[in-house]
Amino acid sequence: MTIAILRAAATGRVVGDVHSGLHSVVHRKVIKVGSVEDVVSAVEYAGVNGLGVAIAGGRHAMGGQQLVHQGLLLDMTGLNRVLYIDEERGLLKVEAGIMWDDLIGSMNRSGSSWSIIQKPTGADRISVGGSVSANIHGRVLGRGPFVNDIESLEVVDARGCLRKVCRGDELFSYVVGGYGLFGIVVTVTLRLQRKHYLRRRVRTASLADLVDAMQALLEEGHEYGDFQFNIDSHSPQFLIEGILASYEPVDGAVSVQDPGRKVLSEAQWKELLALAHTDKGEAFRRYLNHYLTTEGQVYACDTMQYSTYLDGYHRELDEKLGTARGTEVITELYVPPERLPLFMDDCRGLFLEEDADLIYGTIRMIRADHTTYLAWAKEDFACVIFNLHTEHSAEGQFKNASIFRQLIKIARKHHGSFYLTYHRYADREDLDACYPRFAGFLKKKQELDSEELFQSQWYRYYRDLYRD
Repeated sequence: MTIAILRAAATGRVVGDVHSGLHSVVHRKVIKVGSVEDVVSAVEYAGVNGLGVAIAGGRHAMGGQQLVHQGLLLDMTGLNRVLYIDEERGLLKVEAGIMWDDLIGSMNRSGSSWSIIQKPTGADRISVGGSVSANIHGRVLGRGPFVNDIESLEVVDARGCLRKVCRGDELFSYVVGGYGLFGIVVTVTLRLQRKHYLRRRVRTASLADLVDAMQALLEEGHEYGDFQFNIDSHSPQFLIEGILASYEPVDGAVSVQDPGRKVLSEAQWKELLALAHTDKGEAFRRYLNHYLTTEGQVYACDTMQYSTYLDGYHRELDEKLGTARGTEVITELYVPPERLPLFMDDCRGLFLEEDADLIYGTIRMIRADHTTYLAWAKEDFACVIFNLHTEHSAEGQFKNASIFRQLIKIARKHHGSFYLTYHRYADREDLDACYPRFAGFLKKKQELDSEELFQSQWYRYYRDLYRD
């Protein structure tokens, strides 16, 4: 795509995140690229015209990382090919705009004996490049974030040069978990695992025993697992009781084509979502009962990681319930495992005091990340995810922003931290405490991209926070 063609490309339009729907801005141009050459041309065009460049894939991040007001938005979803699978070394090279479900499907159609290790949970239409930029994690046990699965990258820098970036390179530590500010990731080479099969194990569990239970599962060879806690604030088991699901390897040949397999239909998912907004006790009971029926089911290690996400589900839900416009906003908090019960007890008190509308929550375990510069997993952590319903009124947004800020402070009280991906509610004090290298992150950004070519609403917010 030449610069001349770029001038005639898509004109500006409003684009926002797809999950919360709370962040939308007008872009000067929105361009869907289909090759590395297109990306280079777009960078050159932006430089000539003084435009900031933001990079978008699935647009599930809720902090404005993929948006830049009056800038150039690159839609990377046209870069969606699997380039090669190295069957000897277990390496996969893909274009950065490919979605996780397309990647898994392509590998299976190829007959490869390899599989991905982890992907984001909650949705499948998230790009691999976006996963690099946020340094995501899945439900894998005994392993660190996504950075551990990345062998190398190809990145277009602020000068429009294509660079190969390998593990051990300084730039690698900034690009992974760098939210698109240090270059445009165009290809990703992933480390794989041999494809195998897993049996789901499901039981109810208590928060007090959770850390020991998950450690025991890891020692017994279980490879994935999480704890989905009770969301019913009227129950004495609120945030305490939950569903502990894990996955252990299956020996020998198996078949996953079980006609009696228990799965939730789209209609059942919609019913559960509605109940989570209107009758949380019933929602949790139904979800628990369903999960218990899946005990012993066998899954492939890659497709087991698929998630059901219903695009635009909340508009339909609002119409059905006759409620004001709203969506869910996620926050993810980290605490040392030994502090988890005390942390959750404080969160429980906050939610009851503020009458928070909790829709879903889960706990996972993560190993420390010693590679990325702006690491969120600075040590082995328990990861706690809260999904709060947020009304789109000024009052509703203000209320939940306050709750999210208080949750961060509770995490800090327990020597923890928070994930930067989901919102921009942290204040400067919280940011300095949880990300003491953030000032250095911004300094390196200026060093490598002094014209601030790569931008976003997320970047502008934090840059300006450090200017004040």
